[in-house]
Amino acid sequence: MTAGPYKGLAPFEDSDFDALLFFGRERDRDVIVANLMAARLTVLYGPTGVGKSSILRAGVAHGLRRETGVGVVVFDSWTGDPIAGILEAAHAGQPFVEGLRGAAAEAGGDLYLVLDQFEEYFLYHEEDDGRGTLAWELPELLLRRDVRVNVLLATREDALARLDAFKGRIPNLFGNYLRLDYLDRAGGRAAIVGPVDRWNDLVEPAQPFTVEPGLVEAVLDETAAGKLDIGLAGRGTIEEPQGDARVEAPFLQLVMERLWDAERAAGSATLRLATLRELGGAEAIVRDHLQRALDSLDSAERDVAVSMFDHLVTPSGTKIAHRVSDLEEYAAVGRGELDPVLSTLGRERIVRAVDGAGGDGARYEIFHDVLAEPVLAWKAEHEARRRLDRQREESDKRHRKLLRALALSVVAFVVMAGVTVFALSQRSHARAQARVARARELAATAVSQLQVDPQQSLALGIDSARLKRTSEGEDVLRQALIAARERAILVCHGPVRAVAFSPSGRLVLTAGADGSARLWKQDGTLLRTLGRGRPLAAASFSPDGTLVLTSSADGTARIWRVATGEAIAILRHRGPVTSASFSRNGQLVVTTSEDGTARVWRAANGIPVRVLKLHGPVLTASLSNGGGVVVTVSSDRNGQNLRARLFALPSGRLMRKLPAQGVTVAAFSPNGRLIVTGGEDHTAAVWQVNSGRRLYLFADHQGGVTDALFGPGGRLVATTSSDGATRVRDVRTGVRVALMLGHVNAVNSASFSADGKFLVTTSTDGTARVWEAATGRLETVLRGHTDAVVAAAFSPGGRAVATASADGTARIWDPGTAPELRLLARARQPVRAASFSRDGRLVLTASDDGTARILSANGKPLHVLDHPDAVESATFSANGTLVLSDDVQRSLRIWRTQTGARVRTARDVSSGPLALSPDGRLLAVPEKTGAIGILTATTLTLEKELRRGRPFTIASFGPDGSLIATAGDDGAARIWQATGTLVRTLTGHTDALTDVSFSPDGRLLVTASRDHDGRIWDVATGRMTALLRGHFGPVFGARFSPDGRWVVTAGPTTAGLWQVANGHLLTYLRGHTEPLTSASFSPDGHQILTSSRDGTVRTYACQICGGINELLALAQRRLTALSRLLSPAERERYLPAMADG
Repeated sequence: MTAGPYKGLAPFEDSDFDALLFFGRERDRDVIVANLMAARLTVLYGPTGVGKSSILRAGVAHGLRRETGVGVVVFDSWTGDPIAGILEAAHAGQPFVEGLRGAAAEAGGDLYLVLDQFEEYFLYHEEDDGRGTLAWELPELLLRRDVRVNVLLATREDALARLDAFKGRIPNLFGNYLRLDYLDRAGGRAAIVGPVDRWNDLVEPAQPFTVEPGLVEAVLDETAAGKLDIGLAGRGTIEEPQGDARVEAPFLQLVMERLWDAERAAGSATLRLATLRELGGAEAIVRDHLQRALDSLDSAERDVAVSMFDHLVTPSGTKIAHRVSDLEEYAAVGRGELDPVLSTLGRERIVRAVDGAGGDGARYEIFHDVLAEPVLAWKAEHEARRRLDRQREESDKRHRKLLRALALSVVAFVVMAGVTVFALSQRSHARAQARVARARELAATAVSQLQVDPQQSLALGIDSARLKRTSEGEDVLRQALIAARERAILVCHGPVRAVAFSPSGRLVLTAGADGSARLWKQDGTLLRTLGRGRPLAAASFSPDGTLVLTSSADGTARIWRVATGEAIAILRHRGPVTSASFSRNGQLVVTTSEDGTARVWRAANGIPVRVLKLHGPVLTASLSNGGGVVVTVSSDRNGQNLRARLFALPSGRLMRKLPAQGVTVAAFSPNGRLIVTGGEDHTAAVWQVNSGRRLYLFADHQGGVTDALFGPGGRLVATTSSDGATRVRDVRTGVRVALMLGHVNAVNSASFSADGKFLVTTSTDGTARVWEAATGRLETVLRGHTDAVVAAAFSPGGRAVATASADGTARIWDPGTAPELRLLARARQPVRAASFSRDGRLVLTASDDGTARILSANGKPLHVLDHPDAVESATFSANGTLVLSDDVQRSLRIWRTQTGARVRTARDVSSGPLALSPDGRLLAVPEKTGAIGILTATTLTLEKELRRGRPFTIASFGPDGSLIATAGDDGAARIWQATGTLVRTLTGHTDALTDVSFSPDGRLLVTASRDHDGRIWDVATGRMTALLRGHFGPVFGARFSPDGRWVVTAGPTTAGLWQVANGHLLTYLRGHTEPLTSASFSPDGHQILTSSRDGTVRTYACQICGGINELLALAQRRLTALSRLLSPAERERYLPAMADG
């Protein structure tokens, strides 16, 4: 029996004892069990740390087995062979499907297979495919109707989209899915009080244990989702718990376990609120859990822990398991030094052994997902502290030298003057070291703010760089410049409820609780304030942008002239106006009110057209495209029975009442033929206007529908929900095409871009998110608001997003939807390669249309170099006066750069891309035999051949010409002396190589492969120094920047920009629509050039590739533009880091 009724961070297990102590999830358990028993496949997802593993073991598996006697297998160990592991857990033999069928028969006919932590399957087996892999066998299992095995896949919410890998293989993959939310407050109470009551029943102590009611409420408040901020990124932006805020179960269990231990140690049988306060509250307890464990390590052991954590937790907070032998190598220590660290951290529940009991074959991982962020935070703090320690040691050494020098002055007073100068120098150096330490401390703080408020990170990064130019400061400036999307803060002096762009995109309209509507320029300049009075509910522009419509709690809506700010019409109701909107042609206005009416008016003069009387408060109404139909949403007199109704205009005749109950939103399709409704009953529906027939019912929401709208083309319909998700469906079929997950609280609204390609969503979590509408791919997270975001809109051109928030501001953002890669040139067929001349003034391309082309750097066509067939490659000569190009017919042609005139043609020379030595003397070409031929460039005579095993595809010379690297179909790169002697072979790729290139200093080599990866290698040792992993398809090119700090890769549709020092991805560059064929830098390193099978050549001005001085100047310009219109008080509130600086 355990020492108490609480589990801490340990998950509840499938045991009788744990099941007895498992409280608060009874309804969730029943729902999951019902779905698992009824459907062949159930997908369960939820946020990190929500408690999926506990409910699946102590709730679902144990309950099913106890109540029905059926066979249940829970599997979550993904580091090894999943097929073998599942069969072993099920006590089944091979092959997979037949083995499980046999296990089901032994279990009495039915087997329930629960695959937990399924996101880790993709971490370790993303490339698995073919018979014998889970990617093959799981679909086979589910397609076999004669096999009575039902499957549940449980995954983290942020990894749900990874299941798309099974989409083409498992029909109706998402046909039955459930979202497990954080514990509700009632469940949290049960999880606190229930285990104590059960403990009293089981143990029968002399004095029964009790829990103070005040403690229960305090723990629920302090462990509310989003309340605890214990890591680098925080966990949301909600600072005060709401009355119905949900609870993070792992933290609740950890806090209660600590309180139990403290009370037992004090001899108390009551869990008290005072003890919680003495311990510092929930946040202090959670922080202390990690800190106590790490403080028990000595300094050297903490350094080992840092090296381990580097590999056990990714920068984004994902945990990864590694073998002990791998951790030894990563930490560069022996087993004797590693084992005590693993033992201590294991005992304190910071790490745990998986796939074994801790022996040589065991893998270790972080004990729980919720520890990932605190571990990252501790690691950053420890590294900063170590740097400070080193600086102090250096300062102490200098101080001791100073003391020795002063001691010598007793013997040699004559040198006192020199000693004094030395002392002053040392004091100056100490001050400089203090500045370095402070700069690094600011940089570390800036990193911690990146996922909370990138603008604050930018300000802190500037402060750090001003103190001292450090590598840490440079890195954080670069990251903050990428993450900081905010372009203007519009201060509105009260919660903002509506925001809109004018049709021209030049103006922004806001409306808020202070009773004012305001007109702004996009840069944040306030142009005009429209009225003051009671809180406004809505505001919008007319379709031609000349008028503004506002609705107010004072019982009026007003029409304003944009040019002058005058009110041209006051539209009166007998109660607060709840909504107001223009018709699509701008001729009519419809308003709704709590007075039980919707009213239609002429927009030009405010003359009433029709009054539509309903039976209770009207929430909203909108006009169809032609203005001939009005849809209203209203309740009865008691605020109940929400329904949508259709009225004909101008007669006002009630056409029909839609049968859906609890409707809160309704919207027309662009052509006015359809309506989408959504409501409190967790459903949305699409209806025909003319017939009232329901076409589709969408019943997969896990919470109330908060918004519903059609895309601009009418082909997509989006719904948002209080369950934190947004769903997009194809109107023609009703099939869901995208599920957008990531918000950690209710989604309040959504808005499409004008072209329908993107969708912006707003949430109570304080963020807005921009998505690709048709796929659900997350484009950008807009962070910076300090309270709920309630509305958002794209500018007409899609280059800006405006958001409205309860924090009293509206903000303008760069949504990150514009392609980073600018079109330079277009060919009729795929372009195989593109490169700059050595002076950067020209661009050379090779295309399947049978041409090489010389362009100016700004894209102006200069010369077309014709070939009889597709051009394989083209390169400038060493002095730039000539161009060499070859085609698929093995014809090589030489041209004059200045005139485009052909100088020479040679046949049967090359079967692939050309490589010229730096001095222009040698030419390396792939031969049809698979060897690399080394030719004299002037005569094209063969000097030697490089041959080894399978064919080579490309070669590259080192910067001094003494080494040659080759890339092979066998996945290996080889380094040769120019004499033809093989130096070493670099292995690690799992598919054919597509490119190879030396760094400018010749010390490193980068390779690209069809295995989706790039790799960086140490030329001298052959050791891989960085893995460039992030593309989802073959990588066809990789090149270093001229300063050797960056690598650009040519992936499927995007170029990747990577840091050479650590292999971290800086950003993806989009713009191409088909796979890239090459990517490279300009000679000055400020431009990136790409080519693609889509027939285009594109460039990217890489501002973030510069050094710290360039980054600092860019960051200062960005923040100056953001803050220039704010008062000192506003700057203090909305950009405190900048105000402090």
